[in-house]
Amino acid sequence: MDRGLVASIGEKGTYISWRLLDTDAPDAAFDLWRTIGDTVEKVNTSPIRQTTDFFAGGYTNAAARYSLDRATWTPVRIPHRPNEAPYIAIPLAQTNETVAAVGVGDLDGDGAYDYVIKTPRGGTDPWDLVWKPAPDTYKMEAYASTGQFLWRKDQGWNIEMGIWYSPFLVADLDGDGKAEVITKTAPLEPDYRDATGRVQSGPEYLSVIDGLTGEERAKVPWIPRDSPDPVGDYNHFNSRNQLALAYLDGRTPCVIVERGTYSHMVVEAYRFAQNRLERLWRFDNTFMPRRFSGQGDHACLCEDVDGDGCDEVLIGSLTLDQDGTVLWCNGRGHSDAHYYGDIDPYRPGMELAFVYESAQRNGGGLLLTDPVTGEDIWKLPEPTYHVHSCGICADIDPAHPGLEIYGQQVGRDAGRDSQNTHPKSDDRWFFTAAGELLCASTNCTFGYSFGARNAFWDADLQREVFKSNALRDHEGTAVSPKTPSPMIVADLFGDWREEFITAVPGELRIYTTDIPAMDRRVTLMRDRPYRSRILMTPSGYEQQPILTYVPSARAPNLSLRLAPNGRTIRLDVTAPQDRPLRGRLSVVFTRDWSIDLGDGTVDLPPGGTFSRSFNVKRPPNPRGRYDATLTLERPDAPPLILHQPYFF
Repeated sequence: MDRGLVASIGEKGTYISWRLLDTDAPDAAFDLWRTIGDTVEKVNTSPIRQTTDFFAGGYTNAAARYSLDRATWTPVRIPHRPNEAPYIAIPLAQTNETVAAVGVGDLDGDGAYDYVIKTPRGGTDPWDLVWKPAPDTYKMEAYASTGQFLWRKDQGWNIEMGIWYSPFLVADLDGDGKAEVITKTAPLEPDYRDATGRVQSGPEYLSVIDGLTGEERAKVPWIPRDSPDPVGDYNHFNSRNQLALAYLDGRTPCVIVERGTYSHMVVEAYRFAQNRLERLWRFDNTFMPRRFSGQGDHACLCEDVDGDGCDEVLIGSLTLDQDGTVLWCNGRGHSDAHYYGDIDPYRPGMELAFVYESAQRNGGGLLLTDPVTGEDIWKLPEPTYHVHSCGICADIDPAHPGLEIYGQQVGRDAGRDSQNTHPKSDDRWFFTAAGELLCASTNCTFGYSFGARNAFWDADLQREVFKSNALRDHEGTAVSPKTPSPMIVADLFGDWREEFITAVPGELRIYTTDIPAMDRRVTLMRDRPYRSRILMTPSGYEQQPILTYVPSARAPNLSLRLAPNGRTIRLDVTAPQDRPLRGRLSVVFTRDWSIDLGDGTVDLPPGGTFSRSFNVKRPPNPRGRYDATLTLERPDAPPLILHQPYFF
């Protein structure tokens, strides 16, 4: 990885941020340099230690370039756009082109992330209630991090439009530092569509494509369509395809190919070497007991869950060991989403959270599982009919340690007699990491529906939620200007906060924060499960990445959450698990806002939390942007400073 340095010009100055790498010393300090023409100057007056960002107030020259080492200079790529969040724009090869999916990887080996896209937007699901013939063919395109167009390939009519027909990954399979593109392909000719427009015959392949040139380097037949299962038809088996990447021996990246979700399921593992794909093993549940049928998820994860140094393959309610044998199966059926990482920081090891579409008559529609054994840690106790979509598994509420888990159930009138195949119900639940129910039914007033994408965006250690065309904190107040909906959320460049990729006709956009940071941590892409989830995104439904640690459990945290009416504010201060936190708080608002914190003293034991609401004095009918600066002066460490914007 390079430093991912990025500069954004705003109304009041230029914001610059960069990556902290896992090779950096814990006390690493940085100097930031700026050049225009022949003039080179150091921007900072003292070494930058507490964060990996810098705000140059009042400086808005777009001709400037920035560097941390005076050897590699980065130009300003984000100009000032009034009333918009900062973003890098990458023009697409076709002026009105739309985008269906995005994958990220280093195609040219320069240490920066490049982009592989699938166009145009649109497609369908194989379910007969919603299926429709493809109106066009998918094209795959590649763009360098600089925006340079690299190549374009037409997938042809024999790959139907829709995510389950055309999964792809971007990953370095041969260890040369340059990523390949792995995808499902079919011949361009002849046309194998039947009278209805479905493709139910003809060859299919697993192909490895050179990421820099678009040339095919290897291919083998895809898992055959034949299924001995009577319901292993077009919808349940033939058209349910996924890809994943696993380090089955702990060192070598291997391609995992999956066909089937709801009944018959086949998984194959391949190693790529010397421009050849070699099959390592095959899993097939055809002759296995019924409890092993239909245990798939809408995404596949590959993680070393048992600590033996080799990845397992998590295909849903069933986990395969590195040799393709079953490690465990809980028999609960099809999950709409699953999340692997450190969800409960007070419990040793990792956890696996589930959101279950399959009916759970004895409870468990929302479930936290031990990923080593498949045993329940806690579950939603009441029976469920169909908890739907991605839910939420993220740290969004600073008042409770760890990640929160949320889900909502589909109404029971869904089905073939309903125009709305997934109507909402009032059955929704919001749990702490430890399984404490925080709210349910209509008491969950925050309106996350069947789930919500989220991102580390502002300066606190919680994720913000995409809702109503903006990023919002858990109270519901916007902390960003209006933004489009994201396709991928990932830490692509800059400091540890996340970017998100979206697209408008003819343009790919990568949005990034310009809120000054409170602290620093190694780029999130160095965390294996996090990076693995990003890798799998264009091969299944988008589910948020989580980490092998909880940032708010490792570092002191400040959080300000303003009620949407702007009249009260929630202040949370959290001590890390391993040390106390002491100091005095003060807060300053811009534009005639104020609150009274009293003496502001904080004295917390390890893992302790201060949480309190305060009244806010403000002008009537606020409009536009307002900023707060919360400072914790500490006797034994530099002050913590939280910069928090609010948008009305």
